Amino acid sequence: GQRIDHYLQEKFLNPMGLRTTGYNPSSRGRWFVSRIPPTEVDTVYSRGMVHGEVHDERAYFMNGVSTHAGLFSAADDLARWAQMILNGGHFLGQQFIQPETVRLFTSHRSPINVRGYGFDRKSGDNSLAGRYTSDRTFGHLGFTGTSIWIDPDSRIAIILLTNRTWPNRNHSSGIGDVRRSVSDAVMQSIRE
Repeated sequence: GQRIDHYLQEKFLNPMGLRTTGYNPSSRGRWFVSRIPPTEVDTVYSRGMVHGEVHDERAYFMNGVSTHAGLFSAADDLARWAQMILNGGHFLGQQFIQPETVRLFTSHRSPINVRGYGFDRKSGDNSLAGRYTSDRTFGHLGFTGTSIWIDPDSRIAIILLTNRTWPNRNHSSGIGDVRRSVSDAVMQSIRE
């Protein structure tokens, strides 16, 4: 009975101190928008330069609020969120998600692919999670180039905030190699 953006703000973002995370940053002021790079010059729906609003067309037509796209954040907030997941849903003295739910959403759940219910999972050595993360690694890939991989064995989150769609989505080749290379570099650096 409550909008997802209001629920998220009340139950997670405010209590976890996630100050830069939310929907529709353009409604929060110029400071928020100034920290966000534009994602694309849209020629399909004639939106012009997409900046400070959701890139995904379906979410855009839902006023920027959906469960599949439109949530903006910064690396420090994503690191806090990842720590909560690594802690079995516990953060700052509060249980935000039950440990069983974290396990359910991050574990392998399908006989036909490696995905979990809530996350993508590492899919071998050629995975976008890189070669050196554990087989239990899970994460999420954003269409515009962002990614987060969480390795529960190493207790690390690899957060990559990139923009593969600027100035348009035709310039997106190679993002998979970048994601793998960054993950490998991070994991090698902590092994040495």
